[in-house]
Amino acid sequence: MEFVIRVNQRRTAYIPKEIIENLGYDWFLVPDTRAAVIYTRQCDLETVIKSVEVVLEGLRLRLKDQHRGGVVRGS
Repeated sequence: MEFVIRVNQRRTAYIPKEIIENLGYDWFLVPDTRAAVIYTRQCDLETVIKSVEVVLEGLRLRLKDQHRGGVVRGS
């Protein structure tokens, strides 16, 4: 699953209902220059790392599919 999040000129973003239902309203965001990890303040770092590993595996599968001529998303 993926969501497109756009930020307007006032730096306001619409966060989909599914995200709020799962993560709540209080998060940490750890950015890099091209990506970020968002997780709830109540989540321990071991769980965050395990969850990020699952997301990474999904991204690797999408990349493999893309290299095989599959649909390219986010371009």
